[in-house]
Amino acid sequence: EEYLVSMGTLADSIHKQAAMRSVFMSFDRDNNGQVDARELKATFAEMGKYFSDEEIQRLISMFDTDRSGTVSYEEFIAKMFPM
Repeated sequence: EEYLVSMGTLADSIHKQAAMRSVFMSFDRDNNGQVDARELKATFAEMGKYFSDEEIQRLISMFDTDRSGTVSYEEFIAKMFPM
């Protein structure tokens, strides 16, 4: 895919979305397509970033447009690449 981007045959935004998919998947520990508070907090902790439960909920609410309490890949991409 990187080769296609460098050759100009794959749009840069598609390449960025693919990279963001990898980021999302690193947070989605149970691979169910949703990132919940537990997963978010654990992943940040592994990176040496410690957030309170309240801070984690605020982060989720920034992305959680359907108010499910979790962040889906689609919600994540919509926030990262607003139209």
